Amino acid sequence: MSFTVQSTVGSDIPAFQEVRPVPRSLEAKREARKTRLALSPTPEQWEQIEPTTLTVFHDPKNEVSCRVLRALDAARLQYPKPNKYTTVVGGPLKMELVVHERAPSAEEFRDILYMHESVSFGTFLGLEHRMRHTPTSARALVDLVAEHPELLQWPVVVDWEHAQSSLGSTGHIQLLKSVLRRRVAVVRPESLLEPAPKPERQPPPEEWIDYD
Repeated sequence: MSFTVQSTVGSDIPAFQEVRPVPRSLEAKREARKTRLALSPTPEQWEQIEPTTLTVFHDPKNEVSCRVLRALDAARLQYPKPNKYTTVVGGPLKMELVVHERAPSAEEFRDILYMHESVSFGTFLGLEHRMRHTPTSARALVDLVAEHPELLQWPVVVDWEHAQSSLGSTGHIQLLKSVLRRRVAVVRPESLLEPAPKPERQPPPEEWIDYD
């Protein structure tokens, strides 16, 4: 790609000069994409990481629920590799999965609704169903899902200890990131968390004057 720059300096007739953009060197591209990666956990660090228990309310007949459950199970073996936008290295997450092949109970629905900071039990339903179905209580939601399980945003994933939950196909990603941040807090040394101090500037040498 090239473009032209118009110049009228020193001439009554506009002069056109072709200017080609300077290609960036490979080294410059690498520097632009450079990410600061965390270190892999040592056996001692792995012991210090507290395991996170995720409770999964799962529908084995629902395709999205099965896909999310596979993704959660895979994260226990190898978290996705980093790309140019991430600052942490991939690796297993210390998690335990408790899978229930059912919908949450009325009491569980109330607790999960509180985590989402919402007052509407319609939060658990898909967007396309909220206009037609508006459960006004946890018991009404349980009865509705028992009769029409396809209305629920499967799966419902809950981290009871840290009061976090997710619904549907993508919400679990934030839960995994939270687990990852707790791992990084143990694995990454402080020298990588804080920028290295800049060296002190030396005062300029005094000017030497020859009086001879």
